[in-house]
Amino acid sequence: MHGEAHFGDGSASGVAIDYLLEQQPLGTAGALGLLRETLEQPFFVTNGDLLTKVDFRKILDFHREEESDFTVGAVRYDISVPYGVLLQEDDHIQGIVEKPVYRHYVNAGIYLLNPELRQRIPKGQRTDMTDLMTALLAEQKRLLTYPIIEYWLDIGRHPDLELARSEFEVHFGEG
Repeated sequence: MHGEAHFGDGSASGVAIDYLLEQQPLGTAGALGLLRETLEQPFFVTNGDLLTKVDFRKILDFHREEESDFTVGAVRYDISVPYGVLLQEDDHIQGIVEKPVYRHYVNAGIYLLNPELRQRIPKGQRTDMTDLMTALLAEQKRLLTYPIIEYWLDIGRHPDLELARSEFEVHFGEG
């Protein structure tokens, strides 16, 4: 079901919703070039397939306090290797690490941008947020991560959607 058919103008939920339809896919940042309004404050862009309890006010406070140009929500992601990892140079073993856990922070699909960054997005051209980030890094803009510790789940894959359905009441139910 199309979002507009489901949510309408948002008044039933106490919000105002305006819709912007792409004639062709423009990527995760490209559609921002279609906005008609002039933005004067930092603004959020989020992926539509997220289920989260993140406190957006805290991200905004962090963004302002740290004088960030572009803030990315980041989620900790651990990769466990169930085997001993050989440390080697060519075919010579230098050591072994038994069942290591590699810890990374990954893009959570939640972005907070200063309004002037919209001017950096090419109009009518496919541009993903990662493309914009790469361009801004080359310009030495201040890009920061905000660690998300609240519940967060990307439900873009079927198994994750099923997980969200099973966990929804625990995390979002009343009580």
